[in-house]
Order: sequence, then structure tokens, then C-alpha cells
Amino acid sequence: MFHSSLSGLKWIFDNWGWDIFKKIYEKTGWLAQTDFEGWGLFNLNVFVNQRHFAFSLALLVFIVTYVISLYEKETENSEPAEAKSTTPNQHNNRLWFFSSCFIGVAAGLTPYWNSVVNTALLSFLGLYTIINIRKKDIFEPMFVTTAIAGFVSLPQLMRFKSGSSSLNEYPKLHIGYELNHFDLFDLTEYYFKVLGLKLIIVVIGLLIISNRKKILFLILSIPFILANLLQLGVVLYDNNKLMISTLIFINCLAAYYLVELFKLKPFIFKIVSVALCFSLMFAGVLDLMSVKNLRKVDVADKSDFTQWIIENTEPGSVFLTLPTIQYYDNAVSNILMAGGKIYVHNAASSAYKLDERLNNLDIIFRGEKSFEKIKSIMEQEGIDYIVVSPELRESKEYKVNEEFLSQNFVTKYNNNGIAVYSIY
Repeated sequence: MFHSSLSGLKWIFDNWGWDIFKKIYEKTGWLAQTDFEGWGLFNLNVFVNQRHFAFSLALLVFIVTYVISLYEKETENSEPAEAKSTTPNQHNNRLWFFSSCFIGVAAGLTPYWNSVVNTALLSFLGLYTIINIRKKDIFEPMFVTTAIAGFVSLPQLMRFKSGSSSLNEYPKLHIGYELNHFDLFDLTEYYFKVLGLKLIIVVIGLLIISNRKKILFLILSIPFILANLLQLGVVLYDNNKLMISTLIFINCLAAYYLVELFKLKPFIFKIVSVALCFSLMFAGVLDLMSVKNLRKVDVADKSDFTQWIIENTEPGSVFLTLPTIQYYDNAVSNILMAGGKIYVHNAASSAYKLDERLNNLDIIFRGEKSFEKIKSIMEQEGIDYIVVSPELRESKEYKVNEEFLSQNFVTKYNNNGIAVYSIY
């Protein structure tokens, strides 16, 4: 909701008229590709495409707020105390150890949902532990929490970088994020366009909060800094998950200032506070309308092909077919609905090395090498079935020699324009 890019204000300006509310309600398409956003850094598209991301963000917020509420206490005059806490001295050792283990394991499991959020969470836990190194009652439980989180996370992260994973070569140094170079003025201008007035509000908010809160906010901003220093994977777009992780807490700081402004007695401050709040919501409201108006597609959950896969193939079988996104009922959706796996998909460049798999796809489809060679590739790559669909036959990018396939492979299924071939 608090997507504050200037792209929202520009859209309002460009579409202003007597029917502006009708246009907002019926808006389709993201604010990406506008003058202020190259591809929509903070828009809701990422949540539509990656529903697991929202859960991992919720876990991040829960753990951060739990730790801060546990160890960061304030006195009655709102001045931060010396981090008074519910500590091992105040509770029995079993209680704080259980709490540390629970939070450590929960944080350690986040790579299962999203490894980038795991990076943000580990950075917070580690840095929070370090800044409390002189406070034994906080340092000890936090050290246990961080150690467990790291221990549980490590084997998962190592697995992600194993085999043919595209993550083997990452992270890499990449300063300047989307700008591809580091220039302080250009970077400030870029984030002012993306964050809008929120950037100014956050700077003001930093000036009025206590020193302890400044330190906490800087710790929570580390993912944002990492996103501008490193490239985490093949697709730079993955970095924006780090930025969204920080954006949650940036919003908290902006909200803190707006509430403090609203509390001031002159009524004009209340008007300014509300106006600023609305300025931070224009882009968010517009993108929410885009979600509401997303085109819906019917996909058959019991097509003849889907039913054949369920009844005649092993669960988790790997299918080689057209590797492109198709937003309608098709062979790929049938395979996925039946629980099958796609060997290669051109939207999965952040998961594995596409070039190698697309090269294998080309060799198999064209049939220009010997059957034994192609058979060897399929066995080595674990490909169980080749699916030739109408979309594949019509593709200009991927050529298929169906005569070679029908002569050398066993035809397992051939109905409604879909043919399935197997080695055995």
C-alpha cells in the first residue's frame, strides 16, 4: 500500500480529468516502465509471481519485532534505557534457551521459502548480537540464536550453490544497483524517484529518534546497502527482495514521523501529515487496482492429457517441452497441474544455468545427432518424456524434428495435437 514512487503522482497528472476515479478503478498494468521506474522496483508484481515471498517476509517481521520487543525497553519519559531486557537473570535459563532455539530454528528455515530474506534476517541477528557484546544478558541469548540460525541455514545455502546452480558464481561485486555504476548524485536521484517524498520523511525521522533507535534502523538497513553493493544472482531483479525487506522498516520510520507530526497542536500540521500520508500511497493504490484487474485465465484441471499423466507416469516425472511462459490452457499447464516437472523454463535463469539446458533442448528437438547421443543426454539429465505441442510446432525460436522423434522413440500419447515420446 505504501509504494511511494513518483510514478504514481506522474500517472495521476497524466490521466487527470473528470473521470480520474474511474480510470484508477479500471487501471490495468503495473507502474513499471514509467519515467521513474525502469521495471517496477517495489511494485506488487513480485508478490503475485512469488507467493512464498510474502510468507518469508512475515517471518522476518515477526522475528525482528520479537527480538526488539524482548530486549529494547523504554523508560516512562520515552528515553531509551540501557537496553533493559527480559534476560537470563530475570528468567530461568531454560526459558531463554528455549526462546533462543525457537527463534534460531525459525530464522534458519527461511532459505526454504526465500534465501534472500534469509540473508536479511541473518544480517540483523548477527549485527544485533555484535552491538550488544558488552551486555551479557542480551549477548548470550542472541549469540545462541544467531549461531543456531546460521547452523540451520548453512546446509540449505550450500545446496542452492551446488551442482549446475547458477548461484555458483554469485554473489558478485556490483556497485550502484540498476545504475550499473556508483555516482552519489545519480543514486540519490534514482531513489528519490523510486521512494518519492518518503526519502525526505525518513531523513527527518532519523533526526528526531533516539541514538539507540538510529543504530537499530541502520542495522535493519543493511540489506538495502548489500543490494547496492552486490549482485546475488544472474538476474539483478532478485536484489529487490533485499530492498523490500528493508522497506518494511523504512515505512515504520516514515510512519513514526507522520504520527509525531500529526500530534502537534497547530491544526495545519495535521493537514500536512495526512497529505504526506496520501502522497506515499498513490502508487500503491494504483498497483492494487492492477492486481484487482489482472486478466483471469481458465486452466483445465482434468484435461485428457492431465489425466493421462496422472494415470501413466510416475509422480515428479521430468518433461521436455516448449520452455516459454504461456498464459492460457496448454501442455505446460497440464503437466504442472498433474504434478510433473519441466526440464527447462526460460524464466528460471536465477535457479540454474539456462544455456546448458537450452542447448540440450536444441540437440534433442532437432534430432541432428545420433539417437544414442540423444539418449545419453536424456538419461544423464533425467528427462523422462518429450512433449510436442501445437505451441512448440508453431514456435519460430525452437525447431522440432518430429519425424526423427516418432521414428526413434516410443510414442506414449498422441491426442488433441499433443504427442509424448519416451526412450522406453
